Amino acid sequence: MLEFYKIADSENRNNQNHLKDSMFAGEIEHDVFNRLVKKGIIDKRFDYFTDFRWGSDVIKQIKNKLTNFENDSDIIILARIVNVIKEDDYGLIGYCD
Repeated sequence: MLEFYKIADSENRNNQNHLKDSMFAGEIEHDVFNRLVKKGIIDKRFDYFTDFRWGSDVIKQIKNKLTNFENDSDIIILARIVNVIKEDDYGLIGYCD
């Protein structure tokens, strides 16, 4: 499972102490992630099994792409995660367990 946590753009990525339940944004299964890549929602440079970070700029791009899809179960899963981000200077960090 790929778990996402809310993180400020200014926060150090290597500080895993910030991973608190209050910062948990959601999770995606491998097959859902792959379908989102095939649909062009998630860029191919991101690997499910390698930890990565989406800064606020990437979150904005993803949110814009999501508006082109309706009633798609994969999109709904990702939308719930990225919509946790309300601040302009926050993104997500993904950890595969």
